[in-house]
Amino acid sequence: MNYVSAVFCGMKNLQELYLSGNYFSGRLPLCLGGLNNLSVLDLSLNQLSGNLPSSFSRLESLGYLSLSDNNFTGLFSLNLLANLTRLKVFKLSSTSDMLQVDTETTWLPKFQ
Repeated sequence: MNYVSAVFCGMKNLQELYLSGNYFSGRLPLCLGGLNNLSVLDLSLNQLSGNLPSSFSRLESLGYLSLSDNNFTGLFSLNLLANLTRLKVFKLSSTSDMLQVDTETTWLPKFQ
């Protein structure tokens, strides 16, 4: 994901970013949370791992987030998405059997 950081994170006016099926591996870059105008972020069909960076809570324009078909493992917390009131679509799945989504929260998502 260093390539993504170097190329895309400086594009502050970027509104849609489709990086599906590129075999990116590693953790999600923190700098993606600085793309405040982003309304679509598709990182599906890669080999990403880890959890959502705290910077994702600042993606207030985000309406579509796809993290499906990656290699996430462990406990995946959705609390960082609580302030994303424009988020309508959120997709998360893993090629690993070791993904658990944290549902121990009182937060009710605005997306479906």
